[in-house]
Amino acid sequence: ADCAGTAAVFAFSFLAGNSSVYDPYWCLAPLGLAGYWQAHAPGGLWALTPRPTLCVALLWLWAARFFVGIPWEGWTRGLRHEDWRYAQLRRQMPGEVAYWAFSLVSLHMTPTLLVPAAGPGLHHCSPPF
Repeated sequence: ADCAGTAAVFAFSFLAGNSSVYDPYWCLAPLGLAGYWQAHAPGGLWALTPRPTLCVALLWLWAARFFVGIPWEGWTRGLRHEDWRYAQLRRQMPGEVAYWAFSLVSLHMTPTLLVPAAGPGLHHCSPPF
């Protein structure tokens, strides 16, 4: 499901000519995974035991830096704005086809696989099922 969603986001990125369309996933997906795991933990979503509560609070603080401290300027400037790092990578590629192949594999699919791979550490913050 994650890869299918990423493929859809990549299609929008390609049509917009902007790999930054994918950026919000980095902060939103871990929050969703944490909520899912907490909802399925003993006691459910509102069982506020210290360890899982601390983990989720720290995760929310980490995610807040994306929206507050290092905002994606696309929220306010629209899809015309692309992260400067992606623009630099585009200039370094031998052509548009190479850039979009790189974008699909490195900028879209790799994070899609890394976020759930890192998630089990958060899962261990919850009491055992």
